[in-house]
Amino acid sequence: MAIVLHAVNSGKSLEKAKLVADDEMSESLQLMIDTVLSMYDKLASRTLSLMKEKEERKKAEEALTQKSKEVSELKIELKQKIHVAQTQMMNTQKLAAIGELAAGVSHETLNPVNIISVHTQVLQKKRKDDVGIQSFCGKVGKEVKRIQKILGSLLEFSRNGRVELVKGTLKTEIDNVLNLVEEEYKLENINIIRNCLNNVQIKYDPDKIRQIILNLLNNAKYAMPNGGTITIGCKNIKKGDKEFHRFSFTDTGICMNQEVASKIFDPFFTTKPFGEGTGMGLSIAHGIIEEHGGSISFETTEGQGTTFFVDLPHSD
Repeated sequence: MAIVLHAVNSGKSLEKAKLVADDEMSESLQLMIDTVLSMYDKLASRTLSLMKEKEERKKAEEALTQKSKEVSELKIELKQKIHVAQTQMMNTQKLAAIGELAAGVSHETLNPVNIISVHTQVLQKKRKDDVGIQSFCGKVGKEVKRIQKILGSLLEFSRNGRVELVKGTLKTEIDNVLNLVEEEYKLENINIIRNCLNNVQIKYDPDKIRQIILNLLNNAKYAMPNGGTITIGCKNIKKGDKEFHRFSFTDTGICMNQEVASKIFDPFFTTKPFGEGTGMGLSIAHGIIEEHGGSISFETTEGQGTTFFVDLPHSD
């Protein structure tokens, strides 16, 4: 209205004054529209920028969370490895100390035990018709043999470093032992699965390695009183820059609880009834495998059984 009045006062007709007003209003309106559109574009651009920043921040937070999780898992794994290494070191030191003591005790004890054995046998021969003496000497002789067995295990345990290494494949020794016991195990409803196909060359003492294999098989059998399956496997692994051949012996029997697992390599520790085991088998196995430059470890899971791992270095 003000624009029309100004145009009329300037000498323009009313129609011309309206046209001038319309033109000026159109220009003002267009200016306002342009201003609004410009502000909208800036706002949209800023909104997109904020959304992009938010997405990038979210991705960065997720990546940080993942890295933090990986670091935590790495810490746990590292702690476990340190614990295993410390436990193995303690076991090695403990077994070495016991080995030195065992040698001395065994030699000193065997002498009087052998004398008792000889005198018992002489008495049995002299008093063949005396039932009481025969029964008594039989019991003494049985216990003497048990003492000799224990002392023999102690002497074997103390003989560190006395291995005669030959080059060959451990699979051959496993097959030889299995050929001896497999039929017996079948009678007790125990199936043996052979998953060891590799013929990797390693250096080992055949007699001592056969002793270890037989011990691990017997322990697996004892853990399955109602029958089950023993699976023997092998594969190549790396520890640092060294290559090892890993042999595994897995049973489906009774798993070990934490207390038993912590003492499994201790001399004289056994879960077998009195008179059925000396508790020296795994202690001796541990020492023999270390003499070969290898290691022995195990995993036990409730409801799934136990697996023993024997890692021996490849032959150069």
